[in-house]
Amino acid sequence: MHLLPKATHFFDELEQHTQLIVKSTQILLDAVSAKNDVADAARDIKRIEAQCDDITRRIVLELHKTFITPLDRLDTHDLIARLDDVMDAIEESAYCLTRYKEGSLPGEVKELVSLANGAAGKLAEGIGLLRNLKSGAKILDICSELRAFEAKSDAIARDVVARLFDDVRDAILLLKWKEIYETLELITDRSNDVADVLENVVLDNA
Repeated sequence: MHLLPKATHFFDELEQHTQLIVKSTQILLDAVSAKNDVADAARDIKRIEAQCDDITRRIVLELHKTFITPLDRLDTHDLIARLDDVMDAIEESAYCLTRYKEGSLPGEVKELVSLANGAAGKLAEGIGLLRNLKSGAKILDICSELRAFEAKSDAIARDVVARLFDDVRDAILLLKWKEIYETLELITDRSNDVADVLENVVLDNA
């Protein structure tokens, strides 16, 4: 009796999605570092987000058609859904910066985008290790690193928003920049949600 092979193409698609996330955060980092125009970056990221949506739809459809999946069906669905949330947060951040940019960007914007880019790299690393769950300890280490990115990003966002209320007298401008910082922080927050799913996958397969 021959066992049916598992559909390992799910790994390929998850890895492709995370590589697109990495590419998007790098595009945004280049833009806020004044290497490229933020509006151009937002348009590029929108196109990448559409590619990610295609991957997400394809995985969800394939989960309904594939008899044996390499990971638990629900875990696979949760992973791609949470990764899609990360991409959505990147896209929203890019458009917030396009709509609200006035003059030079504060240093905290680059810090938050840099942290998002670092978290994206860790997501790609963690997803890449899923092919071999003997690497579970390494994946758990990556989850801890993702939580550290989120904690640092959250601290920066909370601090700068608190200073906005002290320093900015224009209520509309205050709300605009508050949205920018909170949306940028959401990228690492959503990356942390992926870490939760990765941790569950490792622990369930230990």
